[in-house]
Amino acid sequence: MATKVARGISQWAAPNKFYVSFPMGIYNPKALGYYRRQVKNPKKSFGWRANGKTAKDGYYTGFAFTKEDLKNFKKRIQEGTGIYTNKTYEHGSYELLPIEERNSARFFSLDKVLKDVIFNEKEGFLQDLSWFYKIDRWRGYRAFLTSYQWKLLKHPGPLYTTYREFNQIGVDEIEFDDEKDPED
Repeated sequence: MATKVARGISQWAAPNKFYVSFPMGIYNPKALGYYRRQVKNPKKSFGWRANGKTAKDGYYTGFAFTKEDLKNFKKRIQEGTGIYTNKTYEHGSYELLPIEERNSARFFSLDKVLKDVIFNEKEGFLQDLSWFYKIDRWRGYRAFLTSYQWKLLKHPGPLYTTYREFNQIGVDEIEFDDEKDPED
């Protein structure tokens, strides 16, 4: 959907590369800056490796993929069931699948979805992380908090963490005096 909206704004705004980061894995955010060229390359996928494992192995390491990879992901997801069976009723509508059988792709593992992505180590598109913590369980999160690496991460500052409200799109803040009619 984001691609569709961006393309609607301008052909130059449409993305040609996508980066995935998981909230259940934490690693040095500065590492991405060192490999910016490889990550940005629109023709090659890029992946991080930690302890010899990548996102294809179920590790929550980040990776970047191309438009071609996105097409393959869509095909893979479409292998799952939707919400309807192939059976139609007399009036033309389709029969619904039982709830537990609907949208089976939501249970696909990362290795199944990422099967066709190629992280090529020889060309530098697979890089080892200096440190990585899998924080999907309390034990891993606790290990991260007791490590030296937690000190490397800094608070993002009030710009990202304070509450603020924005005007609605296309609406300016106009203050009216109670005594004056806004139509005048």
